[in-house]
Amino acid sequence: MRHIIFLLMLGFSLSLLCAEPDSAMWKKLKGGHILAYSDVETGEGIGPKSQSLDYKIYGLHPKKCDFALKKISRYEKYSEFIDFVKSSKYDESSQTVFFDFSSMLLPYDMLLSFKLPRIESPGLYTFTFEKGFLRGLVGTIEVKEQARGCFFYGTAKWIGPDSGIPDGVFAFFSKNLGKAAMERIFRFSSKL
Repeated sequence: MRHIIFLLMLGFSLSLLCAEPDSAMWKKLKGGHILAYSDVETGEGIGPKSQSLDYKIYGLHPKKCDFALKKISRYEKYSEFIDFVKSSKYDESSQTVFFDFSSMLLPYDMLLSFKLPRIESPGLYTFTFEKGFLRGLVGTIEVKEQARGCFFYGTAKWIGPDSGIPDGVFAFFSKNLGKAAMERIFRFSSKL
């Protein structure tokens, strides 16, 4: 059963890779807004209680991709620019990002590590969480050059054991923390 759910989610997430914002979304993006959506559900099927996350985020950076990605690709510097990232490291050989998060937006402090190649040019990039309570999370970041800047579209999918965090709280935190992070990343990467 779990494999069927996984295949359905994989098919759905692949269809989202091609998802382009509609005209109302483009209007908001061109106005400098970050759009984030998070859906979290707890289910009780056969076996232990599980939880799932379906996350999407859209942003239009005001600068061209070459300019924006010079700073955005420096993951190890994020703690210097994002107040809720207390420490940030990047292991080039394993392509692993390490973040120590502490924020009022989080139910508790979190250490996250995930595999993500250094994003230095437009393209489609995959990231995975191999540890922690989000182990098994798979996501994509699509970066595209646009006439009015650099378009970013991210997705994340996860099914795992119930985290103990209520669905609404989990959705609220993931949506708002992702949005706040992208806003800060766009702000610090808009200047030399």
